[in-house]
Amino acid sequence: MKKICVLALASLLFAMGVQIAFAGAPLKGIDVKLGKNPGGGCAAKTSDGSGPVDLGSWDPGNYTISFSTKPGGPERINAIIHVGSQVILRDVDLSDAESAKTIEFPAQPDASDREARAKIDISVEISAGFAGYPKTGAVMTPARVKSHSNTNNN
Repeated sequence: MKKICVLALASLLFAMGVQIAFAGAPLKGIDVKLGKNPGGGCAAKTSDGSGPVDLGSWDPGNYTISFSTKPGGPERINAIIHVGSQVILRDVDLSDAESAKTIEFPAQPDASDREARAKIDISVEISAGFAGYPKTGAVMTPARVKSHSNTNNN
């Protein structure tokens, strides 16, 4: 019985390792379009599978981003959109009109960056499958997490 439990645990750990190894692999062939609202298109690039898609540095404002793929390409992707020090996490089902809607977001510098630079860097990490991110609505979270410790040891 003990050997069966050990074997089952080893199999489970192996499966989890395989899933983790492939969950974050960058995808090749996803078209990424950045637009300014109002103002039209800013940048359009296709992911090459080597890492994040760099969309450049842009002035503060309201932007949109959309994803598409060629027929036979992946239908389900997860996207991590870096907008300056903010992050938007989205699962996108390219075959579902509601999930694949254009994502709208503001690009505003942090209070600490406002005087330092006028431009905001925008890039996107795209990988296969769903990562558990929301399918609709943008979720903004700080890219830099600050830890707080209690130095008052009472």
